[in-house]
Amino acid sequence: MSRNTSKKTNLTRISSTMQMKRALTGKALPSKSLVSQREAAAPGYKLSKDRVTVMVCANATGTHKIPLLLIGKSKNPRCFKNVKIPLTYKSQKNAWMNADLFVEWFQHTFVPEVKQFQQNIGKEAKFYFC
Repeated sequence: MSRNTSKKTNLTRISSTMQMKRALTGKALPSKSLVSQREAAAPGYKLSKDRVTVMVCANATGTHKIPLLLIGKSKNPRCFKNVKIPLTYKSQKNAWMNADLFVEWFQHTFVPEVKQFQQNIGKEAKFYFC
């Protein structure tokens, strides 16, 4: 966020929030290898389709971190069974972020978290989402 934007809108770094999303493919094989030039491809090579998307969100100072949003393919993953985890898990056919998931996360996680944080620091301000 530029200084001009902060001055015009009377925002502080505490009330400006940034988000980032990344797709993770932990079981994917490398796209390049040291296969002999005589071989077209390594035998048995198959691209893994396992994937999750993670969205990370925090204010510009890093003093308020919104719980992670993890998007996977399974509706009820066994690894989360009987475990309390400090993140929001959603499922989507391709483990991608889409508009519906974003709006749901924004309304049910982001807005309540930001309001609670502002109450805790004794400040009510507009927040800037970029």
